[in-house]
Order: sequence, then C-alpha cells, then structure tokens
Amino acid sequence: MKRRALLIAGVGVLGGCLQNSTDTTQSSDGTDQDEEADGTDQENESNGPTEGPDSNTTNQNDTSNGPTQDNATNESAQEADGNGTDRSERDRERRTYDIEADPPSDSPIRYEFEVIQPEIHSSESPLTVTVSISNPTDETIRYSTKGNAVAENVTYEEFILIPNEEDTYSFDERERLWFESETRDSTGSYESGELDPDETLSRELVLVRRQHEDFPETVPSQLWFATTVVVENGGTGGEDDSEDAYGFSFSLVSTRKQDKNIQYDPVRESRAYEVDPETSSESPIRHEFEVTQPDIHSPESPLTVTVSISNPTDETIVYRDRRAALGRALTSDDFILVSPDENEYAFNEKERLWFAIGSVGTTDTSLLGELEPDETRSQELVLVRLSHEGFPGTVPSEFEFSTSLGVADEGSERITDYQHTVAFSLVAT
Repeated sequence: MKRRALLIAGVGVLGGCLQNSTDTTQSSDGTDQDEEADGTDQENESNGPTEGPDSNTTNQNDTSNGPTQDNATNESAQEADGNGTDRSERDRERRTYDIEADPPSDSPIRYEFEVIQPEIHSSESPLTVTVSISNPTDETIRYSTKGNAVAENVTYEEFILIPNEEDTYSFDERERLWFESETRDSTGSYESGELDPDETLSRELVLVRRQHEDFPETVPSQLWFATTVVVENGGTGGEDDSEDAYGFSFSLVSTRKQDKNIQYDPVRESRAYEVDPETSSESPIRHEFEVTQPDIHSPESPLTVTVSISNPTDETIVYRDRRAALGRALTSDDFILVSPDENEYAFNEKERLWFAIGSVGTTDTSLLGELEPDETRSQELVLVRLSHEGFPGTVPSEFEFSTSLGVADEGSERITDYQHTVAFSLVAT
C-alpha cells in the first residue's frame, strides 16, 4: 500500500481549559509527607522558638512568623507557615482555559472541540473537554491512528488527557490539581476505525497530571497537543490504494490577563541558520554538510540540511551506526532531525515552527553500514519540534548535534570501539 504524508498546518481558536502541578512528595490527601497533619514542621514546636536562632529571628527552615529564605523572591515558602498563605491559596484559586485549534480544511474527517469544565484548579472536577470526529461525506471513511483519533492519552509535559472515568483520577488539595491515580496503558499502539456517512464519534476527556510525574512549580499558560490520523483512499486494501496522513493539533490556553501578557519572541518572520561542523579529523569517513533550506520559520518547508558521508580510502569501510552517521534522529533542545521521506510533520501557523506528528521512528538498535572506496551516501534531514514537547518561548540561536561513530579494524567487520565523534551545529546567522 502506498503512503504519502500531507504536511498540515495546525493551530487557531475555539475554546478550552487546563491544569497545574507541583511535586510528588505528597500523600493522597494532599498533605506534605514531611509535615504533620496540622501543617507544622516536625522539627519545630508550633508555639515555641527554635533551638538555633533566638526568638526575634527567622528560622531558615520554618517559622510561624514569616516566609522562608529559600523562595523569597516571588512567593513565600511552599510549606504553609503558621500565619501565611501557601502557594495553592495564593496562586491557584481559579484559572480557566480556552481551546485554540485549526484542523486541516482538506481532511475528510471533521474535528470539533468544546470545553465542558474550563477551571483547572476546581476541586469539583478536572478541566474537561469534548473531542468529536465526524464524517461529512457520503462515503465510509476508514482510518488508523497511533494512540486515539479523539486525542485520548495525548500528553503535554507532565499532563495527559484521559477518558472521564471518575475512579482513575484524584484531587490534590495542597497543589489544587488533579492527578492520574490509576496506571493506564498509553503506549500508543495503532488502532483502526470506520466512520459511516454523517456519523459522529465523541469522547469526553479530562486534563490531569500524569502518574509518576512531579507537580510543576508553575502551571503552564498554554498546553499543546497533537495527534495524527491516516485515512485510506480506495478502501479495497489493494496495492493501488494509498493513504493520506493528517495532523491535528490544539492548545489549551489560559484566559488570565497576566498569562495573556506573557511576552514571546518578536514576530517570527524569518531566521536563517548555517552549519558549523566539528567532526573528528581522524575519522576515515569524510563528512560534509549543506543547508539547503536555512529558514526555520518558513511555512513552505522546515529548515533542511543534507549530510553526506564518503570513503576517500582504497579499502571498504565498515561502520556503525549507519543512521546516526548521517545525522538521523539526532536531537537538540527538543528539536530533532528526521528524514522527510519517513516521517510526518506539520507547520504551526501561530508559533511559525514545524513539528513532528506522532512518534518519530527511532530505535536503540545499532545498524552496520559499509562504504566502498570512493563511495558517497547522502541524507536529507529536516529540523522539527518533537511532537510531545510544547513550543519554546524563545527559539534557540544554536542547535548542537553529536554522536559516536565506530569503524571496524582493517580486514575485519568487528567494531570494538566507537572512537570517532560526529558533531555539528546549526547556528543562527
């Protein structure tokens, strides 16, 4: 079956909501495990002075009269003190979110989003959204997706969207955030489905902190999610059928005035990069780099670089890993270099950056390669944002990539040492 990937732009506006977190050293009832139930530090009596400092000074660990010295810049200590307010009381009383989305207009599957409960800190229920997919055509649509077509189990940093089943999540009173309380299978295996003409499939999802993740110090003002749906063309399953991949992305954006005033990069019209190579000169394999599309913000195509390796010797060179040697799947600052022929990606109009759709096909398996005398191999790579990462407030001015390259001893195919370094940077001009 033939497959072609459609590069889809995605993110505009509808309406939605999100959530906050802090660290996981709490018990299920929301109290700190290092503190007594009444909120006092175990090392100090609630009414008496500490043994070290005298009665008129502030204890650096805890005090009933003032904030700690550990976090005095913007807020008082995270542990509640006798007369002060803790973080949840100060900053986490109420915070609502809207949804921003812009599904691709040429997709046969129609997406709709609705925020049912927009408050991320509500103790009554988690932030809740409904994701719906429908078939507006007069033909049955057959589709497949890695994960879920209605965004179930998609993640952003410490947060995840899960089905609204009450026994799978709990509320942390101290952090004022909901968290996943039951282990779920969210490995993202491929699933297939059908949508009959005019059929609609909806799923109610809640935003919670992922299990085994710490609560964040700061609740994100924007949470970004993405999924990919592959639609069959033809529907017979024959060799002449093809598949189109559509990327859907949406964000939960805080409606608070102070969050909307957060400053990001100036308008991202254009920013070019060039290559700075640092590959080992002792390596028998010669590396060359060429930037063929230098603009990281271009809506036409991602920043593109071609990596070439050649054998200038008169002996066959056996090396490992043949993919990393050409720069494939190398990462820097949550960006990754991928082959445009084997991966799907889309352009985010609002952030003016390209991002990977779904999982990137990386593996820990190391593959052997061979280069005959005077042979050259080249690989075109595009720089995109990893699909599970949010967009940065500031785009890095330099991306650094490196890997180790092993070369077999002469007359042998056995590689005993990865003694050569393949390294290069993409630097803003």
